[in-house]
Amino acid sequence: MTEINKLITNNIAVWSSAVQAKRATGRGTSKKIRFVGIESLRNLIVELALQGKLTHQETSDTPSKQLVEKVNAKRAQLIKNKLLKKQKSKVSFEPTTKPYSIPSNWCWSSIGELCELAPKNELADECEVSFIPMPLISTSYSGSHGHELKKWAEVRKGFTQFADGDIGLAKITPCFENSKAAVFSGLKNGVGSGTTELHVARPLIKEINPRYLLLFLKSPLFLRVGESKMTGSAGQKRVPKDFFSTFSLPLAPEEEQSRIVAKVSELMSLCDQLEQQTEASIDAHQVLVEELLTTLTNSQNAQDFQQNWTRIAEHFDLLFTTEHSIEQLKKTILQLAVMGKLVPQDPTDEPASDLLKKIAQEKEQLIKDKVIKKQKTLPVISNEEMPFDLPKSWKWARLGEIGITSTGKTPSTKVPEYFGGDIPFIGPGQISPSGQLLQEDKTLTEEGLTQSVTANANDLLMVCIGGSIGKSTLANKAIGFNQQINAVSPLRIDPHYLHIAVSTDSFYSSVISKASGSATPIINRSKWEELLVPVAPLAEQTRIISKTNDLIALCEGIKHGLNNAGDIKVKLASSIVGSALS
Repeated sequence: MTEINKLITNNIAVWSSAVQAKRATGRGTSKKIRFVGIESLRNLIVELALQGKLTHQETSDTPSKQLVEKVNAKRAQLIKNKLLKKQKSKVSFEPTTKPYSIPSNWCWSSIGELCELAPKNELADECEVSFIPMPLISTSYSGSHGHELKKWAEVRKGFTQFADGDIGLAKITPCFENSKAAVFSGLKNGVGSGTTELHVARPLIKEINPRYLLLFLKSPLFLRVGESKMTGSAGQKRVPKDFFSTFSLPLAPEEEQSRIVAKVSELMSLCDQLEQQTEASIDAHQVLVEELLTTLTNSQNAQDFQQNWTRIAEHFDLLFTTEHSIEQLKKTILQLAVMGKLVPQDPTDEPASDLLKKIAQEKEQLIKDKVIKKQKTLPVISNEEMPFDLPKSWKWARLGEIGITSTGKTPSTKVPEYFGGDIPFIGPGQISPSGQLLQEDKTLTEEGLTQSVTANANDLLMVCIGGSIGKSTLANKAIGFNQQINAVSPLRIDPHYLHIAVSTDSFYSSVISKASGSATPIINRSKWEELLVPVAPLAEQTRIISKTNDLIALCEGIKHGLNNAGDIKVKLASSIVGSALS
């Protein structure tokens, strides 16, 4: 036991440093962290507990075979007294596999051998009971749960019944894989009912500790094999009752069950503390990085900017050590790019004001030639609207001023001839959070494209509704797009510069501020066209694109190195777990 304790305590740095960022589904990056090392430590604790390697075996403990004999006698008595139904066909509880060795005073058994399955309760209809839907069952090792109060008459039929001391296991995906399971306690009148997606077991004798059985149901081996045994269609897969009732369970003596439950509870509490400390440290690091990077975008002049950058550069290796910190650095690079702080201005460049005049003249000619319709006059930009100051040669413009805008459309799905051609048709799901155009899952025919809206190569596409509002990309060829996306075909503005501009946090903030709806934000096209874009001289746009691409590539290289180091830490944690169990 001393060696096992050392294995856990001597590798605290490994457990706490093996972390992975959870992937964001919307625009931007997620701050959420998955503590892979601590997850591995929790799994290791449970595996060791169920192999008899976490606590001392005592010679005075009653061998677990005697518990099984007592269970069998109790089952026979209950059947004789007609309090328990006899199995229609003889079920063998003898495990077909013994996945690892166990102490000599333990024995192999199963949930079905030790418990009554799917027990029923007898109660007056007017009594109040606890009702527990699936969301109120936790995934924690404590097996905790919440409850609602209902009359027994309301929930007696059509739901799963249980009582204090019963063990419930979620049988449906993904709840099973997420380890939703509980030992029911504190139920109103000692009785409850709840979701039908539970397997429930009631120990036949008090010497079987339900919290020990809960550990077994939450063990990595049980969950891994159970997942492979699930039946049913995707999204509706369930763990069969036979697996739940017959999978090999290492049964410890009564006294050792209690010692194991207490030890695991103690160690899980330490894991919780370690996770909280690690999370607090990561949070503090993220705040520090964000505060220091903000000083760059808030710099008042070149001297101030140089001082702020020097402060960051001196501690670069300490600051940019996580994927999140690198993503924040990338965002700052984009923001500095469109503030005119990334590359020097050249006084010989044609100013942005002249560029905007040429764009206006070109649009007038397109209207005159009836290529596009005349758009409504956009409001004059006020000083109050400008989110930050620009260099003298730059100019603010509204998105609708610098190109030809459009909103997508989905062809009628009732006409099969519109679909299945060679032309990609995209929705928000085909625009990645990082601004990449992903593989389409639908295509249009030439006829179908006439019923949609066309975006040509280098047109900018942006999601304008839902949780991924603000995601943007550039079309790489002629494609169709749906009504959840707005597009702008830039005139004389470099599309790659425009993509940088709309990928900044400041532009995203303007999208959100103009959007309506809280649960499902949406920005209509007229408001979208009024959003402000900082326009640099065309020559400077080219320099900005080049510099930005170089710096983003460096960031990606650093992130790749960090991810490789993170993978090594995760593998190291896994290796330690493997060595402990071998």
